[in-house]
Amino acid sequence: DENRKNMSAITSITMATLTVDNVQKVMRAGMKCINKKVGELLRDELGINPLTQQHAAYLTSVSGTVASTAFISCTTGRESAGYFPDEAFRLYLRTFFGAGLQNEEPLVRICECGKIIGPECCKFHALAECSLPVPEKTRLHNEVRDLLHRLMKAVRGFEGIKMEQIVGQIVTPGRNGGPDHVKDVRTDIICTAGAENLKIDVAIAHPCAQIYMRHPHFSHMHRDAAAICTEGRKRTYYGRVTQPAPIPPGSVIPFALESTGRLGPSALSFLHRVCGSQTYRRSIFLSEVAVLCARYQGKILMATRNRYNTRHQNGV
Repeated sequence: DENRKNMSAITSITMATLTVDNVQKVMRAGMKCINKKVGELLRDELGINPLTQQHAAYLTSVSGTVASTAFISCTTGRESAGYFPDEAFRLYLRTFFGAGLQNEEPLVRICECGKIIGPECCKFHALAECSLPVPEKTRLHNEVRDLLHRLMKAVRGFEGIKMEQIVGQIVTPGRNGGPDHVKDVRTDIICTAGAENLKIDVAIAHPCAQIYMRHPHFSHMHRDAAAICTEGRKRTYYGRVTQPAPIPPGSVIPFALESTGRLGPSALSFLHRVCGSQTYRRSIFLSEVAVLCARYQGKILMATRNRYNTRHQNGV
């Protein structure tokens, strides 16, 4: 009923002129409205508990960007098993619409990472907490980095664009008078823009992770909370660089985005700077990032479910 009420305004405006050309736009607007309202209902009416918080955090992030629904119209992805496997698409689609990963989930799943999880939490455990799909998460990071690198090379205003460069070192005093520990700091992309030497570091955060739902971030209540937290962590990290010289804070661009495809404030600001008046390039980039995030979330769900040892907690 609540969803129908929130769709009424959209329906009254668009039903008379609904065509094949605008149906996807209307559906995306409707899903954005519904996700926002469902997230608020979960938070306000069902009470605060870990599962409610995870659902609300996911919906709050998804509802904040039109690009998060780009995967729905990505027919190339659905048709190509190598690009978006059918099983991965099915699992992500069920997650996106709030359904369980199966119609009938077992009572308890014991993941190979060692955590015992219930049927309602298995998808959020796989996406935000499980250590098994680290290779898939690394590939997602690398693909987003490569996508941004290609965009920067395609526009004017940036010179000397390079990937995976060491930009300094962090020196930590050794314990008990021992030798200092020196750690190289590597950034994803470096470039020159006028007189600025920029360091762009791509990072992806999942809003359902416990670290972002706790004080003071509360990702289940505030949009961009996970991305903003990640931006702050990146700036602190680069602020520890002392050799060969400290890195000016203004030269660090933490290109943080949430795993739903929502870009954080710094990432979105930098994207506007890169694209300028070329809004078409910006729209294409946002859609491609959203599809990448959807594809890899599906792959992560698929990989972790293949590794699950499904049994009751008592081993029976």
